[in-house]
Amino acid sequence: MNRWEAYQYSPTGVLQNQVIMHDNKILTEHEAFQHATVGNFLGSSIEGSGSGFVRCIYTAKNTINATVTLLCDVNAGCCERGCCPQDLFWMAGVFILLVFVLLVFIVGACIVICCYWRTKREQRREAYEYSMYGSQVNNLL
Repeated sequence: MNRWEAYQYSPTGVLQNQVIMHDNKILTEHEAFQHATVGNFLGSSIEGSGSGFVRCIYTAKNTINATVTLLCDVNAGCCERGCCPQDLFWMAGVFILLVFVLLVFIVGACIVICCYWRTKREQRREAYEYSMYGSQVNNLL
C-alpha cells in the first residue's frame, strides 16, 4: 500500500468540518482555501516550535462562520488582508545595477558608432584626395 491509498478512505466531510482548538477557544472551521476570499483578520498563532511560519486566520468574505487560514513567514507576519509583503530593499540594488549596466552599454555603443563614423570619414577624405591624383594620371594617357 502506498502513501496515497491511505487518504483514499478518509472521509472528507470530517476533515472539512473538524473542531479545532485555537487559543483555548473552540472554533468550528469551514475552510475556504482561496486567497481571494480573505476577509477581516481574526488572529494568528505560531505554526510550531522552530517553524519559520505563522498561521494567520481570517474570516471568509462570502461565507458565514467560515475562516481562511494562511501560512505566512514569521518575519513578515500577518497584515489586514493577508500576509505582509517581505522587505524588498535588495531589489533596489538590483535595479540600480541593471540601470548601470544598461548605461555602460549605451555609452559604449555610442562611442563605437562615433569611432566608426570617424574612421569612415577619414577613409572617404583619403579616397577623395587620392582620386584627384588618379584623375590626372588618366588624363595624361
